[in-house]
Amino acid sequence: MPSDAASNLQPETEKNLLDAAIELYGQHGTQAVSLNQIRKHAKVANEAAIRYYFRNKEGLLARSLDRVAEKIEPNLSALATQLESMDTPPPVRTILMHFGIPFTALFESDSNSLNFLGSLTHEEGETGQKLLAEKFGPVLLRYENLLIRAMPSKAPELVHLHFYLAINLLLHGLSDISLLKFVPSASPKAKSFLTDPTLLVEAFISFVHAGVVSETTPPAGYD
Repeated sequence: MPSDAASNLQPETEKNLLDAAIELYGQHGTQAVSLNQIRKHAKVANEAAIRYYFRNKEGLLARSLDRVAEKIEPNLSALATQLESMDTPPPVRTILMHFGIPFTALFESDSNSLNFLGSLTHEEGETGQKLLAEKFGPVLLRYENLLIRAMPSKAPELVHLHFYLAINLLLHGLSDISLLKFVPSASPKAKSFLTDPTLLVEAFISFVHAGVVSETTPPAGYD
């Protein structure tokens, strides 16, 4: 039973805690931030608030993921539906571009949310990976099936692997793109990718596309 103090929390408390969690997790990672830091950042005085709403850290992570998914999953599903409605399989690049649009839009509008997704996979181990798979698994499978249709000569198992690698690159590549500010380059225009989202997306999708379409036959020794 929740305490009377917890029951009297303001309606916006849950939202404030989630906003604070995504912001701090996105900036510092999920392992570097305590629940108490999140509560204080949300300006919530009641020390029982996180336990009341989320029970524990895993519950907070799951609800934070729900909040981020609300920003991208509907667009991912709608774009998948567009591709699935085509009479002939769309090109691989088109599929990847449609898949990447919601993530790059999130990167532009709320980089902390995208960084939080990346932190889940790297810092929370199987717990974070399972949360992501459960939340996005159905829509990811739709895109994978589209890729299989677009590359009938490529083993589905390789499509699965290469699509996973593409997802990983998308999450962590966008999160780490600011590294371009510090890495020396022979080209004076290299940093333009940081200021031109269209250029960044085109270059990134081209890179991912090359990996996904590679090796259209199973490797030697594959059974």
